[in-house]
Amino acid sequence: MHGFIPVFIGSMIYVIWRGTSLLMFRWFDYLHLTGVVATLRNLAFEVPEWVIYNLPNGLWSYSFLFILTYIWFDSKAKARYLWMSLVPLLSIGSELGQFFGFIPGTFDVVDLIFYMLFMCLSVTSAVKVRGKEIYFGRA
Repeated sequence: MHGFIPVFIGSMIYVIWRGTSLLMFRWFDYLHLTGVVATLRNLAFEVPEWVIYNLPNGLWSYSFLFILTYIWFDSKAKARYLWMSLVPLLSIGSELGQFFGFIPGTFDVVDLIFYMLFMCLSVTSAVKVRGKEIYFGRA
């Protein structure tokens, strides 16, 4: 659930509050889901901008890093460091790439804060979940 729920919430934020010019809205049209999406958007209430533009990034990084940390938690393989560093490299690297103009987009320091905060929460959660599994003999 730690891997699925954050992505689902972030996706719903995009569907409900982001602009309809995004490519996914054309996919919804193609899949005949425009009515469902319109209903969801009509039920929407006002939320702060950070919920719309920054929270999905934090939720994505939480989910991805949780899954990687959970999978590689007790591995002795050196490859675990490569896999678990993937999320920080992609998230922080993409923001810094935007700052220096290597990657298209708008640099946002709040995105960096959300990435780092949610990555810390993710690793903490994965360690607690895996630690309980080991303690109760499930690993």
